[in-house]
This record gives sequence, structure tokens and C-alpha cells, in this order.
Amino acid sequence: MKKLCTLMMALVCSLTLAACSQGQGTEKQQASLAFFDALHKTLMAQSMEIEGTADIRTNMSLSGRFHLYLNQKQDLELALEVDGSAMGIPVNDVFNFYIRDGKTYLNSMGTKSQSLAENIGLKPGEKLESWDPFLSMTDEQKEKCFKSVSVSHDQYRFEIDPVSLAYYLDSLGSTTVDRADMEATINDGTLTALKLDLEGVYRIQDQSQPFTAVVDMEAEDINKDVAVPYPADLANWGK
Repeated sequence: MKKLCTLMMALVCSLTLAACSQGQGTEKQQASLAFFDALHKTLMAQSMEIEGTADIRTNMSLSGRFHLYLNQKQDLELALEVDGSAMGIPVNDVFNFYIRDGKTYLNSMGTKSQSLAENIGLKPGEKLESWDPFLSMTDEQKEKCFKSVSVSHDQYRFEIDPVSLAYYLDSLGSTTVDRADMEATINDGTLTALKLDLEGVYRIQDQSQPFTAVVDMEAEDINKDVAVPYPADLANWGK
């Protein structure tokens, strides 16, 4: 379980870096700005649903499907539900995470807990856009995060610079990435699809293990009336 949590944290950091674009030249600069603007606009969406899959391969095979519901027309409401399989064996409720009324709720493999949203950096009244870590970056800093880019209509393909990615993963101290590629679809200035393909090594204590990971997701019902589902016993989690 510890290995799985470490790898999931690495993937979250990598997906966040998926926001970190390009290199040299006008086309790369324009693509970089288009991507960052689309990322922030997506985080500002009043509501949406995101469906996706994740496939992680190390000394064992882990795969899963996740569904995220978001509604922040008023207070931030969010549900992230993940089901999956390990070595082909189905595992339900691998990771369920909820935000409501200024609190966070976590069900990790049947262990339920709750905490304040402030503990993950969300102050009262803040929305997801406050999680955008790239607003303070200069255009030049954003460019350096990617080695190359190609654009075809609404399709963007990026090669992430491993050195830049290593900087974001450094706080984990256990994961290095040798290759990272990203594909993004931008429609009407909003991210509607994202795919991240990683290859690297993670370390637990004295052991090292190569890994590959592919995360693929699509957003739908953006700014429509999305209802966020919550478990009936949510208020009792962790009590």
C-alpha cells in the first residue's frame, strides 16, 4: 500500500506538471500560453465531470478507472472515485475523496477519515483555481518545462523536460522520471482531454523499481449543472 501511495503522489505531481509548457520559438511560446490559459480556465469552470483511466506497471500491474465530479457555482463541492485492479484482481473503493462544507473526506481501501480543506491548501470560499501553481511563473519559466511541442488544430503534443519534472518530484525524494509525454485537447480555450505517458524509477527504502504509467482523461458537461454524489454516511467518516 505504501508503494501504491508513493506512486500515486508522483502521478499527481506529474499531472500537475502537465501544466508546465514549452521551449524555443514563437510556436512553442504560443502553444505554452494557450495550454496554461486553458488549464486555468478549466480550473475556473463552475462545474464539470472528468472520466479517465490509469495504468501503472512495476513489479506488479495496477490499473483503474476514475470519475471526478465538480460543482463550484457556490461553495466548492468535489467527488473523486477510483476503482481498479491489482494483478487482474478487482479492487473497489481504491481511493474515494470528497470535498464539502470546507472539509475533506477520504476512503482509502476502506479506511475512512475527514479533515479540514485548509489542510490541503484550500481556504474558506476558495475554488479549484487557487490550486494553480503556475500563475506566478514567467513565460520563460513555463517554456523551459517542455523540450518540444507540436500542434495540429486543437491537438497539442508535448515532450516534458525530465530535469524540470525532477524539480517538481524532488520533494518526494523517491521518484525520477526518464521520459514523459503529454497530449492535450483544447476546445474553446478549455482543456477537454489530457493524456500523460511516464517512464521512470521509484524507490522505497533500499529498493528501486522501474515503472511505466499512462493516465488518460476526458472532461465533459463543462459549466453545466453537475450534481456531486456523496456517500450517505459521509459525516460519520473518521468518528
